[in-house]
Amino acid sequence: TFGAEIIGAVFLFFSFRQFYAAGEAVKMAVFHSVSAFCNAGFSLIDSSISIFAESPGAVIVFSTLIILGGIGFVVLLDIFNKLTEKKKRFKLHTRLAIGVTAALLLGGTLLFYVSEKNNTLKDMSSGNKWLNSFFLSVTSRTAGFNSVDTALLKPFSKFTAIGLMFVGASPGGTGGGVKTVTFAIILLIAVSHIRRRSELTVAGRTIPPFFEHRAVAIIVYAFIIIMAAGGILLYAENLPFEDIIFEVVSAFGTVGLSAGITAKLSDASKYTLIVVMFMGRLGPLTIALATMGHKQHLDISYASERVLLG
Repeated sequence: TFGAEIIGAVFLFFSFRQFYAAGEAVKMAVFHSVSAFCNAGFSLIDSSISIFAESPGAVIVFSTLIILGGIGFVVLLDIFNKLTEKKKRFKLHTRLAIGVTAALLLGGTLLFYVSEKNNTLKDMSSGNKWLNSFFLSVTSRTAGFNSVDTALLKPFSKFTAIGLMFVGASPGGTGGGVKTVTFAIILLIAVSHIRRRSELTVAGRTIPPFFEHRAVAIIVYAFIIIMAAGGILLYAENLPFEDIIFEVVSAFGTVGLSAGITAKLSDASKYTLIVVMFMGRLGPLTIALATMGHKQHLDISYASERVLLG
């Protein structure tokens, strides 16, 4: 962690040096490097990091720090062990986390580029359009920095960001959301049922039913939290639907991006978002287990009965 943040700060120093004196540039570089790696999204600049929108080096460093922090320490340790101990294969967790992360980043980049190339990115060169589309995809997954004004994004781009914010980072990482591996298991469950398989298998490994149930529970509780908070804000505020859902999902994923309506919200709506942030940071399943308490269950098997679904 410390090593990644120091290396990031060194690279960012040269970018900040273009705008600040040497001493101030050091402070800014260290602060933003730590903020990026921890997926905090805090910036000492009023316009976040939009001053670097057309500085490829800075955008790449920020993106790298955010991805490393969000991918999870378990994944980073597994990669380190494979490189140093010459392990034959990665853990299944690592493969799922990296696979989903790569898919979300690539898919998000393409969707943001198609939607924003003639909007918020219209004045940039072709290369910078792609780079900032990639950064939008990276930062939407719980980092919270922005190189363009997210309030000006098209509805389709906001919808894309909502999806990325909902999934978020990986388990054990510094970001929020329902997590990449949870999302992967949900997709695998769907595929497994389509193929009529009784067990959930992937890459030559079987995932125990406990983790299937846990993944479903996390998704369900997350939807309940978002729908409840979204309903409160929709009732209390006279603002566009997509902007309100954007704010709620951003709060749940502890992202920090805004559709530009936060200052317009009533106190009740702001308190609602604060509660959602706490719940998102702790995790929906943790909240549910804490509220239900510990109950002793008898090991009883009841008769099975079929129900209709779909």
